[in-house]
Amino acid sequence: MGGGVNGGGTVYIKNSANYGEISVVSGTAGGIAGGALFDVGCVMDSCMNAGVVRGAKAGGIVGGMPNGNTYFPVSNCFNKGNVIAVNIAGGIVGYGAAGISNCRNSGSITCSDGYEIGGVAGRCAVVMNSYNEGAISVSIPEGVSAPVIGGVAGNVISAAAIGRDHNTGSITVNITRAYNSNIIVGGVIGGFPTSSVAALSHSYNKGTITVSSNNPYAIIGGVIGSASWNHTLEYSFNTAPLNANSGIVGGLIGFASKGNPYVTTVFRCYWLDNASDNAVYGISNWGNTLPAGTDLKKFSATAWPSASEGWTTGNGTNNAYWKSLGGWNNGNPVYPKLFYEE
Repeated sequence: MGGGVNGGGTVYIKNSANYGEISVVSGTAGGIAGGALFDVGCVMDSCMNAGVVRGAKAGGIVGGMPNGNTYFPVSNCFNKGNVIAVNIAGGIVGYGAAGISNCRNSGSITCSDGYEIGGVAGRCAVVMNSYNEGAISVSIPEGVSAPVIGGVAGNVISAAAIGRDHNTGSITVNITRAYNSNIIVGGVIGGFPTSSVAALSHSYNKGTITVSSNNPYAIIGGVIGSASWNHTLEYSFNTAPLNANSGIVGGLIGFASKGNPYVTTVFRCYWLDNASDNAVYGISNWGNTLPAGTDLKKFSATAWPSASEGWTTGNGTNNAYWKSLGGWNNGNPVYPKLFYEE
């Protein structure tokens, strides 16, 4: 609908919809707005896109925002148009220091030269109460340095408390060469900031992750790809298969800091050990040696969460964050549900 947003003060874009295809040859494209200038505030609320969005960098609702502009909230938006980009893509926001809340994406996301890709945002500061159900497909050819892919957000760039996000869309990453740069993939979040505290809570992944590569530096996590600072994951889970033919794979986190001075905290989380996938441990680089205070479960007949261990059911208050705990059910498990799940 709009190209770039500029002018003095704050611009409000509300209750807008697009049904047509948006195509930009080499720039930034968005279904509602391409982007905004560095010094312009922009509020996006209750917008919808159903058209295909194509660009070098692309988002279903807005393409991008300079990282220095933090006043860029995006809320209550929905994208069902397919997003096709070269290197940066998100179902709602391609890139920018955006606060995203109550948004959802069902359109597929395709990147031919992937760098930062997420089902909701390729790069952002905060994403809350949002989810992706669209398939994500990324190719990483020669020349791409340290790409980050997440089912909800690819690259989280600042200290944040993030919660109530989930992904059910499949994530497929095809790496076409071997090189000595990390490739980070997470079912909900790809990578947290490497120099500030961040936390993810009450979130889950049910989308199958498949990474095809001959790169030993690939890092794959069922919920978070990499958490390499004082980060926290709590009350979250992964039940999807994680398939990779190289690299490290964790049922919850691919790589997490473990020693002084930086330790990742994992509390009240679970993961499904799918017999056919590559996730042997909940946090790949921790193995069976867990820091004090860690509470994670690999579901089996003998390792099921229970109220006696502090896994309390309730409505999300007073630390009662599980709607139900389910049960092993003679090998046909009914998995626990978070308080807000249907």
